[in-house]
Amino acid sequence: MRRMRQAGPGMMAVLTLVGFACADEPTEPRAPELRARIEPDCMEGCADPDPAPTYPGYFLGTGVTPYKCTQGGHNDLDNDGFSDFCENWIGTAFAPQLYYWNGDYVDREPRWALRSLTPGGDKVRIAYLFSYYRDEGPVIWCPLGGEICNGHNGDSEMIVVDVRYVGGVKQHWVTDSAFFMQHEWMGYVKRLPGDIYPTDIYVATLVWDGGSFVIENIPWDPPLEATYPDRPGGYLRVFVSQGKHASFFHAEECRHAAHGYDRCESLNSLARLAVDWNNNLGSGWSPFTDCVGAASPAHPYYGSEREECYWQEVPFRGWFPESIGGGQAGAYAAKLAAWGFELYP
Repeated sequence: MRRMRQAGPGMMAVLTLVGFACADEPTEPRAPELRARIEPDCMEGCADPDPAPTYPGYFLGTGVTPYKCTQGGHNDLDNDGFSDFCENWIGTAFAPQLYYWNGDYVDREPRWALRSLTPGGDKVRIAYLFSYYRDEGPVIWCPLGGEICNGHNGDSEMIVVDVRYVGGVKQHWVTDSAFFMQHEWMGYVKRLPGDIYPTDIYVATLVWDGGSFVIENIPWDPPLEATYPDRPGGYLRVFVSQGKHASFFHAEECRHAAHGYDRCESLNSLARLAVDWNNNLGSGWSPFTDCVGAASPAHPYYGSEREECYWQEVPFRGWFPESIGGGQAGAYAAKLAAWGFELYP
């Protein structure tokens, strides 16, 4: 029997389209809110042939190795010990694919950040911050009341992906674990001993205020597996719950989620998250971006004085001013800190 979770406490660039359809996949080609994905310039080693083309993950060139990324002389303008060039290539390569309902309000202005988890740079953590404009509320009856059922301004959803480098003759960066946030819970995949990349989905409990989470190591029964749309160990698919925008690895995980109001049955559109080096937040010590206005002219408050801040403890409102009724989402700063991204000293 599947475990059902119970409710708990409350530059130069190369452009590539991010909307696409594959065989046996939803055929919705492109949604109005989707944008082009901007990849960093070709630099050292990016045109080198893949030494192990059938191996999981990605070969990102001989210029994107742990040694080159930490000691190779590239710029490190955010002063986190890992080069900006490497951040851009790794962050772009593992940008997730969103699977969502085309009738949902999924307009967003994503940001991301990357930090090394080891002194040698052979394992990194990437935070993808979706920055949705609004949470429209559940698409089914919701007995809980309040902002949870009514939606709110801004939606500070995010996922975290850990990536490791496999050296030797392989020279590939491969997904090592991933964590998808689902209200007070979290789905995650982890690599088991002997595996190259993770597949099975587990459950964890989140405690944002305390900056922590509890790994429960409870798998689904029968097992549920994450989806790698491109190649094993590459970027992951995110099942985006309708209206609420919680992130799931699988439609069944979504259907049995925490409060019972998440739904993923009508998902019909695919798009890679738009990741470019201008949206890299940098680090809390030396941020590239903190407080910014809405960048899209499609936003109703584009050009206003309203800003959203990523490294400061302020609520996230999706660039809607306080004069607009309804609640707001939690600060991104607390979530970044919980995952080890240092805030301002």
